Amino acid sequence: MINVGGFGHSGNTALVDYLSDQLDICPVGYHYTETALLRSKWGLREILLQENNVPLDFVSDCLKGIKKEEHDAHSPPVIHDFKRNARVFGYLGNEYENCVDGLIQSLSISDKSKEHKKKLVNTFLHDVGALAKKKYGRDDALPLLRNDPAASNINLLSMVNYDFSFFVYRDVRDMMIDWVIYYGHSIDTEGCEKFIKQYINKTRSFLKLIKKLEHQTLKRVSFVSFEKLVESEEYRSKVNAKLEIDITTQTGGAFRPEVSKNNIGIYKKLPKKYKNCICR
Repeated sequence: MINVGGFGHSGNTALVDYLSDQLDICPVGYHYTETALLRSKWGLREILLQENNVPLDFVSDCLKGIKKEEHDAHSPPVIHDFKRNARVFGYLGNEYENCVDGLIQSLSISDKSKEHKKKLVNTFLHDVGALAKKKYGRDDALPLLRNDPAASNINLLSMVNYDFSFFVYRDVRDMMIDWVIYYGHSIDTEGCEKFIKQYINKTRSFLKLIKKLEHQTLKRVSFVSFEKLVESEEYRSKVNAKLEIDITTQTGGAFRPEVSKNNIGIYKKLPKKYKNCICR
């Protein structure tokens, strides 16, 4: 199983698009959608870390993407996580529901130790991957998860047996412009400083978390440059080599480097009066 994560507006969509064009890769949800099976505070993460004391039946609802009124009386769930997982349920169907029910039942009657929970979670993810392969029609395909987890939760990788985890990075100045526009801030000193503050906090947290990962986990982590991915066929071939799959990208696929190139150096196109606050 593969996970592609990012740092927020770092270009992980380009890598997902590229991988989705490879015949050896298969989706877990509709159209390689983001999933929140592991990263959601009401999902597998809660089973492993027990941060929010979420009842198991609520965890089941989150994994299936079924939002209920009684959830709101507990710690407020992230609605988008339910929507993400609903796309997995909708894509994989009743067999996925059976996997979720089996996981919850095992957790309610068996050993409550951390190691046993970890084993159950990894068995669940393996079974979900098997369903994705079955849906795709190839037993040797690599199921692809998206932002599950993102870079901000890289510590979760120590608890799951993903085969590969890619994290996409990008020129932080371009990330800033995308972030400011996406969240409706003004492209000026104030808007840029809002990005810088949250970016520094995220980066410090990420560096602290990655230092705690064991060597065996880090061996399965790779960092991909958005700019190089878009501009270099040779660089893209190295991604395939890492996954040990053939290059099968075809014209007209999801990955369109000629379009993605327009997102490189976008900070340079700003009015001169804003460049100083961005580049200082």
